[in-house]
Amino acid sequence: MKRTTLLVSLFLMIGVLHMNAQELIVNGGFENWVNSDSVANWDFVTATGQSFSKETSIVHSGTASLLSNHTGTGGTAKVLTRPYVNPVTPGITYTFSFWYYADATGTTNLKSGLRMWGYWQNPDGSNGTFDQTNLQPSTYIDLTGNTGVWKQFSVDVVPPAGAGQVQLEVRFYKQTKIYIDDISFVAKTSGINNVKYQNLNVWISNNKITFEALKGEKVEIFNTVGQSLHRALATEGINSVSIAERGIMIVKVGNRIGKVVL
Repeated sequence: MKRTTLLVSLFLMIGVLHMNAQELIVNGGFENWVNSDSVANWDFVTATGQSFSKETSIVHSGTASLLSNHTGTGGTAKVLTRPYVNPVTPGITYTFSFWYYADATGTTNLKSGLRMWGYWQNPDGSNGTFDQTNLQPSTYIDLTGNTGVWKQFSVDVVPPAGAGQVQLEVRFYKQTKIYIDDISFVAKTSGINNVKYQNLNVWISNNKITFEALKGEKVEIFNTVGQSLHRALATEGINSVSIAERGIMIVKVGNRIGKVVL
């Protein structure tokens, strides 16, 4: 067995591992349009008396936003992520946010005209039997006093055990004229912050991440965007862990940390 020691020199020099949150939503700013009625990476579900369109005058950032104009008397219109946002890691906190601008004249339904929605999915994208409560609020975004200006909606959500993907939606209801921009879904924390570490000897053996540890030491493996891929307690001596994801892995055992490439 050839043993390779990968020194995480930068981490050891500063004593802190920082991981920046990665944006998981593609085209959340609605800049990439297929045509005037279709936007890349999103699907529309319209309602009677409602339409979606590209807007270039009222934008939060960039050159475009999405306008939903719902003059009907009922029905739910939706803009939803396609494909689903993935991967998501159970137990990690994510922040789902978007900016909205409710037109003062076109929006008379201030109490029940706008809200978020979503569905946790299995890792392969199929429907699961998950608790969807944190993605399906019973309340709406109160637009009272918030028309004619850009406002941000933000909520923290945690994927349940077994989830691997998520469908995210913004829903629009009767008697509203609302612009949406800069939809975002990012991991709130990496799980590694402001901690001083020693070097960990870590290597690959039989396609497994391998390292030495003491019995009961806490083992955590992260990818380069800070998502937790494995958490366990070590056994005495040589430990081996199988990880499906490929790429650079950060391995933390107790107060030691190392980097390895699968």
